[in-house]
Amino acid sequence: MNDLFQTSPQGPTMTSQEIADLVESRHSNVKRTIDRLIYAQIIGQPPMENGLSTDAQGKTRKTSMYLLTKRDSYVIVAQLSPAFTARLVDRWQALENAPPPVALTGPQLMAAALIEANTTMQAQALRIADMREDVDALARLETAKMTDKVNDRYNLNMPDGWRAVLKAEAKKSRRSLNAEIIAAIQTSMRIKGVNLDE
Repeated sequence: MNDLFQTSPQGPTMTSQEIADLVESRHSNVKRTIDRLIYAQIIGQPPMENGLSTDAQGKTRKTSMYLLTKRDSYVIVAQLSPAFTARLVDRWQALENAPPPVALTGPQLMAAALIEANTTMQAQALRIADMREDVDALARLETAKMTDKVNDRYNLNMPDGWRAVLKAEAKKSRRSLNAEIIAAIQTSMRIKGVNLDE
């Protein structure tokens, strides 16, 4: 959770994801609250950055997060849930008492970049696996739909002359021949007390 804190030239910041975790709310709801407060000019427009978060199903997702100052975070938490303000105070105290981040140089910087690249690649591999599952599920669903369509078709052999009569009736009703036949069957079944629409 500590990696969600950032240090900017203006001082430490907290992400909107961190606030969502603190108040046990969805990140999208927190961002919506922030947008309302920005629109009402209660807080200024905070900068944004992309980060990784875990959704309710445990999947890692790339998401955009607001970077918030201490003042803005208090305003947002007070808006979302006054009961969680104490948690926010404790979190800021921990942040302010933490040692400043060490500036990485040379080999340390390269190692950190490699670790970050590896983490990104792992997250992308997870997303690709999730998408593959979704594509397979959609393919199975489409196959099932096509099978149902084929199973619902029926070739109808009509006595001589019926086609012309039904076609004329369909024209009067401004329907296709198929729609006219279905309407006739539905009417006949309704008279018998059978509801085909169930």
